[in-house]
Amino acid sequence: MAKSNKFLIPERPIDSEAYERLYEFNSGADDMYEAHDDVREIRFRPGLTEEAVYRMLPSAKGFEYGGYLTKSRIRFHKCEPVRAVYQRSKPCTFHSHPTKYAQADIPSASDVYHFLDGRNLRTIIVGASRLIVWDKTMATLETVKKLGTWAKIHLVTETRRLLNESPNNFMEEYMKVALKHLGLNWPKKHRIWETHWEGMVRDILKIEVRVFSRSPE
Repeated sequence: MAKSNKFLIPERPIDSEAYERLYEFNSGADDMYEAHDDVREIRFRPGLTEEAVYRMLPSAKGFEYGGYLTKSRIRFHKCEPVRAVYQRSKPCTFHSHPTKYAQADIPSASDVYHFLDGRNLRTIIVGASRLIVWDKTMATLETVKKLGTWAKIHLVTETRRLLNESPNNFMEEYMKVALKHLGLNWPKKHRIWETHWEGMVRDILKIEVRVFSRSPE
């Protein structure tokens, strides 16, 4: 058993200066979040396994939590029913899905896009019965580079176009357009995504994927 929880803070695949340059395209959007007075903390002792720490992450039936992990605690706040706003520039972040929804254990387009768009190195999605863990590797950074190059050229024009075409969900549509440019053509049939999302995220976007049960075996 490990004597510390250093493993909870992933190391950048490249040096810090190069990593910050890679993310110039997001203009610090991953560091912008609403001020919250209800920030809570869950402390955990050294020596816990990675899965044991992740199983301490909070969730709720009808709303989302969002936050980040340090070597000794989980810091989080209550978010909206189907949207988590939190500081995605932290190395290890998480957010939960409302457990009452049938799709709680399946990542959304927003989940995928924001992991690539943010400077976090690892994120955990807390579902109803599963914990989805994504990590960035050197291969993932090539995907991020491609996203940044595309966004610098198309962000404004695509956002304006989609705002006119789909004013109620233009940001979700924008994220799907961006992912399509990266090679992930969002399936029209939900069952295809439900069945194949893990392989698509790993093989197309080069994100390292791990899935744990929320309950100990």
